Amino acid sequence: MNLSGCKAARTAGDWIRRLILSWLAAVFVTYTLLPTSEKSLKGVSGVAAVSPLLMLCVGAAVFAALVVFGLNRDTVRAERWALFGLGSAVFAVSGVMNPRPAYLAAAALLIAVLFLYARKGWNAKPDAPAEAAPDADAGHWKLYTAIAAVVSFLVLSLWGVARVRSLSSPTYDFGIFSQMFESMRRTGEPVTTLERDGLLSHFAVHVSPIYYLLLPFYMIWPHPETLNVLQAALMTLSVIPLWLLAARFGYAPKYRFLLCVVLLAYPMFLGGNNYDLHENAFLTVLLLWLFYAAKRGSLPLTLLFALLTLAVKEDAAVYVAVFGLFLCVHALLHPENHRKTLWIGLCLIAAAVAYFLVVTNLLRTRGDGVMNNRYENMMFNGSNSLVSVVLCVLISPMKALYECTDADKLRCVYHAFLPLLLIPLLTRKYERYLLLIPLILINLLSDYPCQHSLYFQYNFGTAAFLILLYLLNWKDLLPRLRGRFRTLSLILTILVCLLSFSMTLGRKLVKYTSRWAKYDSECCVIREKLSQLPEDAVITSNEFLTVPIAGCRALYDYEFTTEEQLLHSEYVVVAMDGFCSWYGQADTQREFWKQIVPKLEANGFVVVDEYGDWLRIYRKS
Repeated sequence: MNLSGCKAARTAGDWIRRLILSWLAAVFVTYTLLPTSEKSLKGVSGVAAVSPLLMLCVGAAVFAALVVFGLNRDTVRAERWALFGLGSAVFAVSGVMNPRPAYLAAAALLIAVLFLYARKGWNAKPDAPAEAAPDADAGHWKLYTAIAAVVSFLVLSLWGVARVRSLSSPTYDFGIFSQMFESMRRTGEPVTTLERDGLLSHFAVHVSPIYYLLLPFYMIWPHPETLNVLQAALMTLSVIPLWLLAARFGYAPKYRFLLCVVLLAYPMFLGGNNYDLHENAFLTVLLLWLFYAAKRGSLPLTLLFALLTLAVKEDAAVYVAVFGLFLCVHALLHPENHRKTLWIGLCLIAAAVAYFLVVTNLLRTRGDGVMNNRYENMMFNGSNSLVSVVLCVLISPMKALYECTDADKLRCVYHAFLPLLLIPLLTRKYERYLLLIPLILINLLSDYPCQHSLYFQYNFGTAAFLILLYLLNWKDLLPRLRGRFRTLSLILTILVCLLSFSMTLGRKLVKYTSRWAKYDSECCVIREKLSQLPEDAVITSNEFLTVPIAGCRALYDYEFTTEEQLLHSEYVVVAMDGFCSWYGQADTQREFWKQIVPKLEANGFVVVDEYGDWLRIYRKS
């Protein structure tokens, strides 16, 4: 008997490899048995046509055969090549039936990774222990990091304030949050009328108690601009846990500084600032603290930051669970002195699953329901549950890859990896690819366009995981880089990040700041006229004019309200052609008001104030 083979068969790596191999075998068999008409990946009919029982039986049979066959022989190399062969077959067959170039390219990349794994295997070397980096000059680098953070804070604050002051922040979502914070300041309750066209707690839509951490600062200066400045502060505070995390990995102070600058220049991190305050802005800083606490090995500190992360939003459970899964797999594959890591990972998974189940149940029973409709492209058999999304990925990983390679989503992939020089992908420690799950699940699988756009808030959590991957993989590359090339590689990353920023987000920054400078006097007049509206009146307004009057208790957006609600308003705020042409909406708004204004006048509304061709305020007489 080959004792080394027996011993190998009992390692966690072998169990994981055989599970994946059995799963791929089941996927291949069930997909090839489908009728030709059901092999298209454009819809979910092919997924629905797969027999889960057959898939389970095939997978179980293959797994049992692998275990028995490996009892007295070393099958590691054969299993690696079998993975390559099965993976190639699965994606080749599906590629023939779905010859979309982007899908074929992504499938070829996955096959290349499987080939590399078959040839060289998994990198079984334990993580290099963190060496105590010399901190003799750490004070200088801390100062440079603080200066970089302050510069970033000022730029982000200018960006956010310019949006508010130039009346560029719409009802969805900043009008909602402006009204919500005014309600929290007065009553302590996060209620709005804008969000669902009626009085409703925001927590009936998204459970985000983390917002209360910002309330004391808002009460000091209760203005919408404060909220965007607070978001800028949250973003730049992320350098503190990143510095500490890099120190835990043994990076010298100079490299810690450069890594912090990489984060501050990373477009995936900065993009959310383009759409005003969102609770997601807490994710980057809290997740980096979570990574640091886990690396430190402190279970109480890890659970603290896990709970704070969960308090951001119901879907924040995904980030905590994925990180917990990574810790568990990492501990199983590297059992030397990783027992505590395994327990931390299990606790994170348990906390995330329990919290998600409780919160989603509350949203279904007492709130407005969970927003599952954004994943309709992955749901089958009439299901409206996120569980069906997971099942869809398990039944047809080809479908998941197909959805991730949509043309619009490829831009998200570009912004995620190219500014970081593809370093998050350069590893043979394949368990690290688990850290890509947030990018896939949150940004790429959904067909909701905002989730894979650079300019919205859905990238904050993903950015934290990609920066962690960059940290891990670049540390492995360090021994291969000599002297100054280590520094140059980080500087090159920063330059590429800045170039990418200037070509995308930088244009948005220039747009809003120049708009503020050019039209500040007009915007001041509009805000002054809107401030005269009584706070206790029922007001319906244009989407870009709700933020200045968010203190009104009954405020509605006429784009998202009914005609009956509009005609029951006491005041109606009309954005005229001059204002709307500024946003490229003149034609749309002109057609809208051709229909609505006659109805207002026919129902007793009269003009009580106006400002040229920018603003008109109607009051019901």
